[in-house]
Amino acid sequence: MCQIIQVVYLGYVKPYDTRAEYYLDLFNEAFIFVLLYHTMFFTDNNTEQEYMRKVIGISMIFFTVAVVLINLSIIVIPGVKKAILICRKRWLIRRARKLEEQKNKRLSLKLKAEKERLEAEKLKPRFWRDEDDSELEGPIKEETIAVRLARKAMEDNKP
Repeated sequence: MCQIIQVVYLGYVKPYDTRAEYYLDLFNEAFIFVLLYHTMFFTDNNTEQEYMRKVIGISMIFFTVAVVLINLSIIVIPGVKKAILICRKRWLIRRARKLEEQKNKRLSLKLKAEKERLEAEKLKPRFWRDEDDSELEGPIKEETIAVRLARKAMEDNKP
């Protein structure tokens, strides 16, 4: 009788903040009803039916384990989800750092290659540079490096 009064009270007052808490409490109350009905089979009136008592006992154990597992899952699942999110966040941070390191390494290699190219260009004689080709006119642009070297040597030897 007290169970029925409590269910009516829960339906009328709704003391819980969320629907999930409300439905969980109604679920637990319903299973308490089922377990109470199971206990009626263990009274002295039903002692002659040994097989029926075993079946009802197994059913009662099943319902009790079901209620415990459901309530435990409601407690454990949010914690597991939170742990998974934390692990995922850490993995994403590590992955972002690794990608950033790879990007920085590629960039430093590009900068090093560009620096070496500029150093090599500084060491070339002036008439080998492409910028100087724009000063030359006509067929001179098509000359080979050897011809340019020979011409430069001849200009240096003029009195």
